[in-house]
Amino acid sequence: MPRPHNPLVTQRLARACLAILALLLLLDLLTAHKPHFERHGLTFDTWPLFYPLLGFASTFVLVLVAKSLGLLLSRPENYHAAD
Repeated sequence: MPRPHNPLVTQRLARACLAILALLLLLDLLTAHKPHFERHGLTFDTWPLFYPLLGFASTFVLVLVAKSLGLLLSRPENYHAAD
């Protein structure tokens, strides 16, 4: 039988994850990024926090696509029931 989760452990894990995220964002701010598209006249990839925001946006789009596919491909609960 599964044990119920301990709220204190869950809270500590959430705080640890947020602390790691804050540390990574701070390190990204302190890192100098090289422009990859400079020859095309684009230097947006040198903006602070560009890559974390790009990662968040792409993950958000992937979740939206997955949710819409789930709604599109889902069947009613009695789909395989004998008539």
